[in-house]
Amino acid sequence: MQELIATSTAPQVSRVAEDARFLRLLHRGSALRTALTEMWRTRGDYVGAEAALREALLQEHFVSAQKEWRGLHVMTIHKAKGKEFDEVIIYEGTFSGRILAANADSRRIAQSRLALRVAVTRAIRRATIVTPLRDGCPFL
Repeated sequence: MQELIATSTAPQVSRVAEDARFLRLLHRGSALRTALTEMWRTRGDYVGAEAALREALLQEHFVSAQKEWRGLHVMTIHKAKGKEFDEVIIYEGTFSGRILAANADSRRIAQSRLALRVAVTRAIRRATIVTPLRDGCPFL
């Protein structure tokens, strides 16, 4: 859905995607707010703000990795790294969202195999892979 909004040809809709990206950045947590406030209070400038932002993003990554996930979450394999779920469903589309591209070279095959391994190992109890019947994932 985010990609659909971001790639919209309507300028109002694509602007919403851009604004949402900035809002997510601004709401990264109190660590960034505290660091920026302290910079301004002690020095009157924001020298080092880039490092503070990097640190806040790093903290956010570790907090979300330890978060207890409840309900249904749809995410890419990349976003799932470092997280664990009771069950994982890996969906491979017929034309897009393929685990392995049809024209993949040996490097892409190795990357795809590793990505599938990451996805499957996110599951604590069960991993289910849904792949097209006629042109299924060659790793299965």
